[in-house]
Amino acid sequence: MITYTLLTGLAVIAAILVDLAILRTNLLKTLHFWVFFAVLTVMFLIANGVLTAAPVVLYNDDYNLGLRLGTIPAEDIFYGFALILPTLSIYARLTRQKGSV
Repeated sequence: MITYTLLTGLAVIAAILVDLAILRTNLLKTLHFWVFFAVLTVMFLIANGVLTAAPVVLYNDDYNLGLRLGTIPAEDIFYGFALILPTLSIYARLTRQKGSV
């Protein structure tokens, strides 16, 4: 059973659809987004690595693919993406509308 993998994949698809079809920010086409996401991912991997190595947070590989980056399930990268993209998309949309009024 790979529940975490499935839900993470659906969250990524939903985040991309919200950005492209609803908010139309084009963030995915900007270098700024990808640089920000890369920096944030490095920080996330450090923090999550400490928590999973401690072990404060435990992951059951029955619910994910079992692929890990150190002690972190690979799906966590996509989970982070699914959290960050909508947040930045909403912010970009709101600030764009505010500036045009």
